[in-house]
Amino acid sequence: LVDADSIVPCALVNPAACHKAYKYEAATKAAAAVRLAAPWVDAVLHARADTLTHACAANAASTAVPALIALPFEPVLDLSADAIARLVAEMDAIDHAVPAVTHTLGGSVEGYRRWDAFVARGGLNSYAARRND
Repeated sequence: LVDADSIVPCALVNPAACHKAYKYEAATKAAAAVRLAAPWVDAVLHARADTLTHACAANAASTAVPALIALPFEPVLDLSADAIARLVAEMDAIDHAVPAVTHTLGGSVEGYRRWDAFVARGGLNSYAARRND
């Protein structure tokens, strides 16, 4: 399970509810409502040699309090494919048995391009019938 863009992180949800979209939605409905009602606070990132200052609102009752997060690597600004590959190779907290996805470009621009193409070819018309739930 990759938890890359959730309103409610999977780590906060019973693992049995994380394998089907409708189960995850039901299990996170109340927590999602609280988080969606919270004011948006942009992350503030200040890279230093060994720490990252990250300010965020964890829930509706919290305030943005900066916290220092120790990074397991030296922050880099070089985002070339070679630099990213070297950085990923150094990380212990990921499963290196999962290969890189080389056939799909990443990033928001590419993601929106794929979304627009999906919508343009009528993908939404049959999505409900084809989805895995």
